[in-house]
Amino acid sequence: MKHPTVIGLVLIGACAFFLPGFLIRYGGTKKRPTDDAQRARADHSPTVSRLTKAEENKIILGDVAALPFQELYRLLSHRTPEEIAELARQMHSLPKNPKSETKIAAFFKAWATLDANAAFAVAKSFPPELRSDAIHAVLDGADASVAGSLATSINELSEGSLSPSAKSSLLGRAVGKWSRVDPVAAAKFLDSSDERGMNFAMAWNEVASNWAAIDPVAALDWARQAAKDSGRFAMSGAITGWWKNDPPAAEAYVASHLATLGDWQLASALAANMFSEDPERAKKWVSQLPNEEARKQAVSMLAIQWGFSDPAAATKWSATLPAEERAAALAESVGTWAHEDPAAAGQWLGAYDGPGRDTAVQNFTLNVASKDPATALSWVATISDPKLRASSEQQIAGDWLRQNPQAATTWIQNSSLPPEEKTRLLTSSPGR
Repeated sequence: MKHPTVIGLVLIGACAFFLPGFLIRYGGTKKRPTDDAQRARADHSPTVSRLTKAEENKIILGDVAALPFQELYRLLSHRTPEEIAELARQMHSLPKNPKSETKIAAFFKAWATLDANAAFAVAKSFPPELRSDAIHAVLDGADASVAGSLATSINELSEGSLSPSAKSSLLGRAVGKWSRVDPVAAAKFLDSSDERGMNFAMAWNEVASNWAAIDPVAALDWARQAAKDSGRFAMSGAITGWWKNDPPAAEAYVASHLATLGDWQLASALAANMFSEDPERAKKWVSQLPNEEARKQAVSMLAIQWGFSDPAAATKWSATLPAEERAAALAESVGTWAHEDPAAAGQWLGAYDGPGRDTAVQNFTLNVASKDPATALSWVATISDPKLRASSEQQIAGDWLRQNPQAATTWIQNSSLPPEEKTRLLTSSPGR
């Protein structure tokens, strides 16, 4: 597992900004039915099935998950609400397993495309172990225009109907979907809610993003007034939504507000979202940020994001950054590269002797140590900073001594490490 470097502080706070940006894919107030629903309605034909209802029921209650969505939609669309509800109730006794979950998800998603409120009324009556899956499927299939009523229904469920985490997650999904058609109403709902948790916090991000796409001033004002944790998510969403509609204005606003840690994290979040759309624009914008700390954190965020898809390119780019920005970015990209291709990363690192090498080597070794602690310790010995070298040796050797004390002891005793370092590792390591 990759060891955190100084960018860890950024990631802890920036989870409120960076990750949600990739989750938000909708903006504005235009109604957006799900793709499956659109296809189902487009493909729907009034042709009556040649199968009897009993035969259709057998198909639906058999392997419903194997049916194409359009076919399941067609089979349900010429049933009465009472007939569909009866089919759903026959799934009550299904055992809790992946096959049942898949079957329930397919059925309720198709039903919700036809009548989300009716589907929810039956989903909430399912046994506790299946209830969350059924409601989740309803939210997937429901049109955004009914998401507000679904949010209210979820919020009004009696205590114990859902686990706290499930309720938080489902309510957050409903409110986020609602904001695609009415972000102002969705925002008011959030203001009146006592719900908390990471899953629900994502709703603040999505609501603000959809609101900012049509009224960034109002969305930003709402985000500023939100409670601390929710406000971070909302502020990120507002900037994301604004940037999608007016990139220069959003970029200028963030670049001119860099006084606090939260501001720096917001800049990193915008850079990450920008990079997913236009990498060159993101790199140029980050390089021009007037605050040095904000610039360091933003380039490190880009190195992390780029590293997911091309760690070699991210590393080579990081090595071109100004010295004061290079260390953290290089450590992150090299660490990711080492996880994906340690031989190639090591070959590149072996030829590198510029600023930030020590922290890059440290992150490299911590990513290879689980598979090859001997090689990792050999690399650690090349770290020039005595304190950084000692702490890295202590961590890797300690882990190795816990997992395989004989092999670790033998390697340390026969290594080219100075005698005092051998003694220190063998006597003071937590693994001894």
